[in-house]
Amino acid sequence: MKVFYLIATFILFGLLAGCQNLNSIENKEATLKTPSAVSSSIIELEDGGTFDLEAGFIEKEMNGSMYKMLAYNGSIPGPTLKVKQGSTLTINFTNNTDIETTL
Repeated sequence: MKVFYLIATFILFGLLAGCQNLNSIENKEATLKTPSAVSSSIIELEDGGTFDLEAGFIEKEMNGSMYKMLAYNGSIPGPTLKVKQGSTLTINFTNNTDIETTL
């Protein structure tokens, strides 16, 4: 259980490190719209379960400014995975960004 809370903490730090102010970014592909963030969720998985995790960028407004932020499954923070201690999971990770990311 502690491991997954630790993973969630690392994901949160990764999200904060991936924040960029949209006002300072020149977007050469202005026709593409970055989606808005969705609420984070708690996912309960059984031993042997599989989870699909996707990294991508979203837009979020903070203090009147729009920011492009790194999100997991469209949410900030990313989903919390809840499993019993000793469980084994398969996580299928897709990086839909132009930067290197880690789990």
